[in-house]
Amino acid sequence: MVYRNYNSSHQKILESTAFENTADNLKTFLQKVNAEGGWGNEALEIFMYEVNNESYPVDQVILIGDAEANTAN
Repeated sequence: MVYRNYNSSHQKILESTAFENTADNLKTFLQKVNAEGGWGNEALEIFMYEVNNESYPVDQVILIGDAEANTAN
């Protein structure tokens, strides 16, 4: 998954691909991703909501980010 903040378009706030078994499929997905927005903090809450609502338990998450998460405010 790739997440951004609320100043990005609805389609770009969260982009995802199915879980992959091969690095090539993941690489194909990631090659289409570009930085966008730059509004400060990021909408990590949307990412975590999606992870927590998967149809099966998610045991591990690797999160790489370039900004802090949004605050409660």
